[in-house]
Amino acid sequence: LGAQSIGYYDFELSAPAGTAVDIFGVEHIEPGTGRIQFTGGNRNGLRHICREGLNRFTSLKRRSGRYLFVIVRGASAPVRIRNLRLIESTYPVARQGGFECSDTFLNRVWEISAHTLKLCMEDSFTDCPVYEQTLWVGDARNEAVFGYAVYGAEDMARRCLEVAGQSLERYPLVGCQVPSSWDVILPAWSFLWGVAVWEHYERTADLPWLRRIWPRVMKNIAGAESLTDESGLFSAPMWNMFD
Repeated sequence: LGAQSIGYYDFELSAPAGTAVDIFGVEHIEPGTGRIQFTGGNRNGLRHICREGLNRFTSLKRRSGRYLFVIVRGASAPVRIRNLRLIESTYPVARQGGFECSDTFLNRVWEISAHTLKLCMEDSFTDCPVYEQTLWVGDARNEAVFGYAVYGAEDMARRCLEVAGQSLERYPLVGCQVPSSWDVILPAWSFLWGVAVWEHYERTADLPWLRRIWPRVMKNIAGAESLTDESGLFSAPMWNMFD
């Protein structure tokens, strides 16, 4: 595809009845050796069983990759592919910020980073386009900071903060990835959520919004206070890490 992309597989082909067409996406092929970086347990492909003649199909699941493998199995006659594409689907944003310096390598790093961020923007920031496609709260804080500068994505950041704050209805601290049925808390990211709330206010000066979400910020802090030991240090049997 020339670069990493995300969206919906779409094709049009003519084939004999019963022909199986497999389409599978991967992110990387090792230069020189041709070693394929398969996606492990993530089913990043599909199988289409053809009817006789013309077949048109658009997938319902968003998938990502840089390379597409198309494998035809069990064809009793030639298969003619008229069209094969990935219809890219991301949150609709436009560049509002840029970066350029005398070092072409750094310029390329910045371009790749901005493109990667766009691939991780759906109805919320997500951790990656291929695998979990999940709103991880710590990831979203960092994505929001970059997203402000590159895309002016204040609405996206605000939605992520509000969805994450709703997890306090279930947990003593903001959940690490939301919404979810996986009851895991990563306290470092719960605290980053509070930092991100203030960063959003610094960015937007939206005082009415801050007043609405501030009770949740205080609830998050109170939840942390309830998990202190006799020395007053935060101590909880959770997924503790430094980030």
